[in-house]
Amino acid sequence: MKPARWKWVKFGGLVGGLAAVVVTLRILRVDWSDLTPEQVRSTIRSFGWWSPLVYVLAFAQPLIPLPGSIMAMAGGLLFGVAGGFVAAWVAAMVRGCGQFLLARIFGREAIETLLHGRLATWHERIGRNGFQAVFWIRVLPNVPFDIQNFGLGFSRVPFRTFTLATCLGLIPGLLVWVYLGHTLTDSAQLWKIGIALLGVTALWALQHHYRNRRVRVSS
Repeated sequence: MKPARWKWVKFGGLVGGLAAVVVTLRILRVDWSDLTPEQVRSTIRSFGWWSPLVYVLAFAQPLIPLPGSIMAMAGGLLFGVAGGFVAAWVAAMVRGCGQFLLARIFGREAIETLLHGRLATWHERIGRNGFQAVFWIRVLPNVPFDIQNFGLGFSRVPFRTFTLATCLGLIPGLLVWVYLGHTLTDSAQLWKIGIALLGVTALWALQHHYRNRRVRVSS
């Protein structure tokens, strides 16, 4: 098969595979909007000694969409702050790298063909400033984690740069969500929940400030 045609075949396979997952979830009536950290904890705990491995594998798989904040909070509920953070961080790293590689291998060539004008300029800019771009996307997320991973996989960011920036950029947000999840095990200590919520608010405020700054600079 000609290379020009093969890239579209690969891209079609990627889009078709992801669409099949979404359709399957709809048929099975799986609705993540109702998912809670307590539900995740009770399900994972049913596996006994295998719970840590099951948690990491469930969170780390790259195909089925999952709410990252809920999974991170569930990690805090299951394993405490330290253990929950390590489990959530490892799983998020594997998930992120897996989705990045899927996009890079099956979709990048087709996306590069489709990019034009300002979108192409952004594509090159994020490739030139890869580490900073990925790091701040992680610290100040504007879109869901899965979309970040696939979008960056379509870009020109090298895999090594993506991995290092993600490794560091995930730490603040995961710490906040894991800690918030852990506080749910001890509702009497409301001050812990307050501290965790302050951390979430601080991340949101920093994101809002950074986005406004970018708008002023671009204008």
